[in-house]
Amino acid sequence: ALSLIVIFHGGGQSEDTPFTRTNGQLQKLAEDHGYIVISPFGYRSNAFFGNTWPIPKGSNTAAPATDQQQTYALSEKDVLNLIDLTEKEYKVDPTHVFLMGNSMGGQGLFHLAAKYPERWAAIAPSDCPLDPAFYPFDKIKNIPAMYIHGDKDATYPVEMGRAMAEAMKAHGENVTYVEVKGGEHPTTWPQVLPQIIDFFDQHKK
Repeated sequence: ALSLIVIFHGGGQSEDTPFTRTNGQLQKLAEDHGYIVISPFGYRSNAFFGNTWPIPKGSNTAAPATDQQQTYALSEKDVLNLIDLTEKEYKVDPTHVFLMGNSMGGQGLFHLAAKYPERWAAIAPSDCPLDPAFYPFDKIKNIPAMYIHGDKDATYPVEMGRAMAEAMKAHGENVTYVEVKGGEHPTTWPQVLPQIIDFFDQHKK
């Protein structure tokens, strides 16, 4: 059976973005390590993959909109439908499903991780802090995580990423925090992609 990586794009991006940002490295690593990779569009380019948890004050992005509940619900549904179809079609091992996502995509990842924690083997969100005062960290404490943040992120200053990782640790989460020197908001995770794939390899249950 194959393992599955679900990767979530950032706000306003398309489902192609995760592949173009890595210049083919994502496909190559996935092939070498035995993963299928899917990149859901999520119904709308800014629908947060269902996330409605608040983001930190002082960031340079729009927060999830409170009047978009139906759109966000459809965004989440799009993700789950795509995962279910892929699992059936390609004989994916359901205990080997991994999530990664950048910015808005990482925030969607955190939403799905908390809502369906039993479905994910490990997660690797990047540059996507939520407001630690509101997020239900206890729900994800059994999911191994690698949290990645660039120290040159102008959208979410690196302090926000450190606070997110600290909150995860404080709630007993098995989290590896990776701070990328020179990493900017959209380009941090591609710089550590081999490390992310190795991390997933360690958590094939």
